[in-house]
Amino acid sequence: MITFVVGDIHPMVVDGIAHLVRTSGPEIRWRGAGASWPDVLELAGGPASGPRVVLVEPAIGPAHETEAAIRELTQRGVAVVVHTADLRPVPIRRAVTAGALGVVLKTHSRDAVLAVVRAAAAGTFTTSSEWARRLVSDARMTPQLSPREEECCACWRSGYRAR
Repeated sequence: MITFVVGDIHPMVVDGIAHLVRTSGPEIRWRGAGASWPDVLELAGGPASGPRVVLVEPAIGPAHETEAAIRELTQRGVAVVVHTADLRPVPIRRAVTAGALGVVLKTHSRDAVLAVVRAAAAGTFTTSSEWARRLVSDARMTPQLSPREEECCACWRSGYRAR
């Protein structure tokens, strides 16, 4: 049995996913939903037997919280699946780099959501479509910076100012 938690700030999305899980059969057990990373972390719980999956919209918190929460969940043995309408590759790739085991776009079917959740529960990385896969892995979808540009960006992020 897969224990299932959702993280999303939109009640209609949560209600739809709850209905999907509750009507998908006995293999997936609804645990609840959270609208923030602290809520999701609490619902996901600590070490447990059997697979656990969190289906989450990364926009429930700032990027640094998202990456830290995904790392913490994966360390607890929880499979994280990104569920988003965001088509920007960088936030999705950050979530995957932090340990997310799947990507499902919110425009995809119920069957696609369930397939990615089941794959993640089994420990297999998957996406809901070719487009979602490209968001994760196609290098042409993100800017390619020179080493000097990357160095300048790192300085800027660390607070350095050229004045």
